[in-house]
Amino acid sequence: MHSKLVEETFWYGYLLSLIVLSWLTNKYESVAWMQFSALFFAFFALYVLTVLSGGRCHWRAIERARWVIAAMVLSVIWLGLQMLIPTHHQPLQAATSVLAAPTWFTPESVISITPEKTRWLLTSHIFVICLFLMSIGLLDTRLRLKQLLVVLMLIGALHAFIGINALYANIFLVDVQQLDGHFHMARGWYVNRNHFAGFLNLTLIASIAFLLKELLARRRVSFTKHLLDIVVSPRVIYLAAAALVFIAILLSQSRGALASLVLAAAAVFAIARWYEPRARLDWKFIVLAAVIVLLIVANFGADLLQRLSNEFFYIGERSAQWAITWQAIQQAVWFGYGGGSYGTVFQVFREQADLRDVVYNQSHNQYLHIWLEQGILGLLLWLSVMVLTIRHALISLRKTKSTLIAAVLLSSLVVVSAALLQAGVDFNLQLINIRSYFFVAVAIIFAAPYVRQNNLRRRRFRKSGPRKRSSEISG
Repeated sequence: MHSKLVEETFWYGYLLSLIVLSWLTNKYESVAWMQFSALFFAFFALYVLTVLSGGRCHWRAIERARWVIAAMVLSVIWLGLQMLIPTHHQPLQAATSVLAAPTWFTPESVISITPEKTRWLLTSHIFVICLFLMSIGLLDTRLRLKQLLVVLMLIGALHAFIGINALYANIFLVDVQQLDGHFHMARGWYVNRNHFAGFLNLTLIASIAFLLKELLARRRVSFTKHLLDIVVSPRVIYLAAAALVFIAILLSQSRGALASLVLAAAAVFAIARWYEPRARLDWKFIVLAAVIVLLIVANFGADLLQRLSNEFFYIGERSAQWAITWQAIQQAVWFGYGGGSYGTVFQVFREQADLRDVVYNQSHNQYLHIWLEQGILGLLLWLSVMVLTIRHALISLRKTKSTLIAAVLLSSLVVVSAALLQAGVDFNLQLINIRSYFFVAVAIIFAAPYVRQNNLRRRRFRKSGPRKRSSEISG
């Protein structure tokens, strides 16, 4: 009884931590994040001690994710080494002599020119790794998988509802002085509306999964009867939550978030259709979904459509910023300038570029950003995590006989791919709470294929015959 209570305490404590961190939209160095992460690290330490003393843990999923975990740990080690390995910064010093660096700038004698910022980034990486491990370790039954998806769906719907109402009430939930224009757009608790939309994209994993499960498990009944079976049942909440989140994304007018979601969904289902025949959806449902989406866009997406028609390929200052970023990368291709150093390095290399007189502490491109700060090694570690995750999702999709797991894998692939696409033109994954939710989606990809039935059903099945090992083979 005590063991069961402890297990449930860790599980519901984990879900509560996901709810809380969804509201922590500021930098990791903030007081709120320090307080929250201190509590979470203590909570995680207790969980590890419980597992080491024989407590419940999803070891099979952790074993499957071992190479991703190794790459994430190596990235932390590399950030630590950047603060220790000595260097003379000859490329940067040469650049500063040519580009007239600010008089206050004096590079450190180690790889990282900003060790304090590297330390903050390292600590935030450790937080994400702990959350990732806890997500995999706790997510070991189908019941818990469904509970996690419901929590994510409700979080997304709540944030979307608040963002929509704040827009129509002309209320700002963030400091207006931090905004650089774009005032009349939904942003919720985020200073950057693109981050608001990117966060909502990740929470769509739940609604997409539940709806796909219904479509993949379609019984041999007529299209109309199956549709009514969804609409007139409590499952209609999945549709309502997805519609609410989609409306909020439209009202944010984030071209990157919307385009990445559409492109990711199209790519994932195109690949899945070729890779796994069971992922071929009924064309009638596809047409119906398209009609619903068009109706929502017609009612709530007029401003976004206008932006797309006028600025579809417009990327603003990004092209100039990327050119300067690439110029800096070429001076330190292999080892970078240290985690968190982007703003300092960019200030050195920008010279007299025709840019706003503000601090550019991110590159609007996750891949260039990592390359500049952590060099080729850091970039390869990041890309290896993504490649291993997508590979595992596709392999598991082909093996599983469960419609729930197939739906979860497909929805996870959609939101992960959308986040990666948006990261090519934005810095959504550099925000700690969005990156945390991103790796929760990655954890689901590794844990979902091996979840068990709930304990009661498992005990009954033991009495009646041999137990199947996981939903990967039991369906």
